[in-house]
Amino acid sequence: LHWREPSGRWHLTPFVHATRPSESDPTGFVEDRDSVVPVRVFVTGTPYRVFGRWVCDRHLVGVAPGAHLFLCGADALGRDVFSRLLFGARVTLGVACIGMLLTCLIGTLLGAVSGLYGGWVDALVMRTSEVLMAVPGLYLVLALRAVVPLHTDSRTTYLAIVVILSCVGWSSVARLVRAQTIAMRPRGFLLAAEALGASRGDMLVRHVLPNVLGTVVVAASVSVPGFILGEVFLSFLGVGV
Repeated sequence: LHWREPSGRWHLTPFVHATRPSESDPTGFVEDRDSVVPVRVFVTGTPYRVFGRWVCDRHLVGVAPGAHLFLCGADALGRDVFSRLLFGARVTLGVACIGMLLTCLIGTLLGAVSGLYGGWVDALVMRTSEVLMAVPGLYLVLALRAVVPLHTDSRTTYLAIVVILSCVGWSSVARLVRAQTIAMRPRGFLLAAEALGASRGDMLVRHVLPNVLGTVVVAASVSVPGFILGEVFLSFLGVGV
């Protein structure tokens, strides 16, 4: 992106120079400093699909035909690095969002059941979570990933990574929800529900889960970076999506 022409004239909006083949390098391109192509918003470009259904050709930013907009530069083959970054980020963000939802679902249910029922149920859930938290996360992820064959299609690998990361990350959410549930047990609305004959399942659905929802939302937002790092770690080692 440029704001100032070689002649010294400034522009209020950014612009790019068109490219032409390099005279010194047959495989390279250089900027044509004599051409000024302004950057526009909501321009017409290559068609694409919104959510895989609706065809659209409007892009947020772009330039006129004949010029190229490389916000993060281009690689050795002339491909736009920014577009490739966004395209690859869809997989990582998808793994993070789906894994976060699955982790919070498992952790919330197990934590609420553990805190509400107590006894051997509480002991079983908490000892399992402590074992998971005692093992280093990266080694556990690699061990679980080794169970899935390497020569599987991308969809199976995607689902496997989501399940693996969810199985590793639910323990912290479960312990947090358990603590909130135990703190709620002596409160009046739970005692009243129990006195009126409500079952543990009704108390769990009607009273416990709605009251721990705020805590779960905070825990979910904090856990997203961990899922992103986990997927990036596996992809860096060549066993990711």
